[in-house]
This record gives sequence, structure tokens and C-alpha cells, in this order.
Amino acid sequence: MGFKGDSGGVDHTRINNEWDNGSRGADLMYHGSDQSIFATILGEQEFQREVMRRRHLSTLEKARGKLKVPPTTIEGTMVDDPLEPSFTHEPMEHKAGKPDEFSIGLDYWSDLGQQTVNSEEDSRYIRHNGDIQEQTKDRTGHFDCPNRATSGIPDDILKTEPPVSSGLYAEVAQSWSEVPLYTNLCLDRVPIMIHHNGDKGLREAAWPRMWVQPHARDMMGVVLEGEMEKQRGGAFDPDGRYLAFGELCPKSMEQELFRDVEA
Repeated sequence: MGFKGDSGGVDHTRINNEWDNGSRGADLMYHGSDQSIFATILGEQEFQREVMRRRHLSTLEKARGKLKVPPTTIEGTMVDDPLEPSFTHEPMEHKAGKPDEFSIGLDYWSDLGQQTVNSEEDSRYIRHNGDIQEQTKDRTGHFDCPNRATSGIPDDILKTEPPVSSGLYAEVAQSWSEVPLYTNLCLDRVPIMIHHNGDKGLREAAWPRMWVQPHARDMMGVVLEGEMEKQRGGAFDPDGRYLAFGELCPKSMEQELFRDVEA
């Protein structure tokens, strides 16, 4: 490990490595960020995938030059060889087997998740059966992307029954097109998850905009019927003890969750 002193906590074991260019970037690469850590895991996985690809080439494929891959350019830097690039880099071990294979892929089009940092204006809650241009006319920022939300609701959503169309909620909406759905207007996508890593205040402010929130108490009531007999709505702690929903979410949290009681 490095030492902490006048250097302000810099890890000198990394600075002194020949692959560090003196910028101390190797010491500060994480910044406590889960995204940075996942990026590192993905990089190690992709490195070992290329190692395995080369290892399993046939003699004929090697003779045909398949060991080399075409160079790529990333943000102005040419990567001539992903395993041994010509620029200063951290050396990596060529591992046997596939210990770093985690089946991690990239969500290029934000089908699974939408992060909001630097992109708060890219998305809106819209009803797809209405005039989308009218619903998004407040987007007047100089850097706002053109509205490309023209494809409607994705097929995987249309193949499911709208939760608000059954039981208690039949009077609210009969189809997904009537439900306000968080939509990326730049990519024409309705993501599954929203990661509010930009304006974190939206974690509270945007909660009532989700179609599920106004019905949260009724829906939880259905889930919790016979909870103690069926162990529904709660969770198990590390010791295997069942914690009921009331223990996980005490009454002091009801105002934040249900928004139908006084704070």
C-alpha cells in the first residue's frame, strides 16, 4: 500500500509504476464511483475475451492473420492492439480459463436504464396516445436534442397487461398509451429503470410522476394480504429472520412512500 503524508494521501506505489504517466490518474481512478468500478470490471472482462479469442484460433486462422485486429480510435487515441497497445498502459495478466467473465454488456440505447446526469432534458413523462410535441413544447434549451419519440410504445410493453387496467384501476387507464411513461426523446426509448445521478432531488420530486405511485397504498395492500402466513412484502435478514413490511418501512416513511398522509 502507499503512504499518506505531505502528498495528500496519494498512493505512491501506483505513481511509481512504470505504466503511470505521472498524472496520478491511476491513484484517483475510482473517486468512490460504482460506475468507475464497473467500467474497470468490464475492461478486464473484454481484455480476457480477446485473450481467449486469440488462444482458441486454429493454426489456419493464425496463418491468415486473425491474431491481429484492426486498429480503433477512441477519443483521438489510436488503439493498435487491445492487448499490447503502443502507448503507456497498465500491464494485464493473460489468464487461463475465463475467471473474469461476468457476461456484462453495454446498454447502448438506454433500453434498460436511463441515467440523468447531464441529460435531464432528454426525457419526459408522456402519454403516447397524445400529441407528443405539445407535451414537450417546454424543451427550449439550446442543447436539447430533436424530439425523436415517434415509434410509440415498445412491443415488450404492449405484450403485457397494463397494471392500471385491472381491478381497482380500470377507471384510470385502459391501455399503456394512456399511462404517462418516462421516455427518452433523443433515443426514442422507454427505459425500464431511471438512475437519478444528475439532479438527485428528482428522486423525491419525480416519484409522484410515476404511474404506480398514486396507487402505491392500494397495491401494497393487495401484496400484504395474509403477509405473515405467506411471508409476502417483507424480506429476510442475513440470519434468516423474516422482517415484515412494517419493519422495513415504518409509519414514519409513509408520507414519503404513499404521499397521502401529513408529514
